Amino acid sequence: MHLRASTSSRGKDLGNYENGVLVKFLGQEPGEPYPWYRVRVGSREGYMCSIYVHDDAQAYANRRAPVGKTTKEVRLKDGASLLSRTVQTLPEGTRLHVLADCGSKLHVMIMEDENAPMPASGVDGYLPKDAVQLALTALQLEWK
Repeated sequence: MHLRASTSSRGKDLGNYENGVLVKFLGQEPGEPYPWYRVRVGSREGYMCSIYVHDDAQAYANRRAPVGKTTKEVRLKDGASLLSRTVQTLPEGTRLHVLADCGSKLHVMIMEDENAPMPASGVDGYLPKDAVQLALTALQLEWK
């Protein structure tokens, strides 16, 4: 599902988020034909069409976002642009939840516990795709 900058399917695309990624509900806006939810994914805020967002926490209690690890030392950035600031430098082998494909970058969240489901918040940011090796499961093959 796409995170948008405004309540329109033509709004600026802020990333294509994996089904089951946890979002924090911030509010609801009218839309045609469906309302839009203002949400936060990690530190990124935007809008998702309400027909794609479900509030069944039980159904997603054990959901895990695609997992990857850094292939080299790399700077985690606060945005996907060239001018984005560095959040922190990650050593090679840092384990990550992959939240979204944002063109040449991936929106990721650092894994604090490899056995826990994806948290709704944590240290997140953007990495170049070529700096992340994804776990090879059927769900992740489309991310390559």
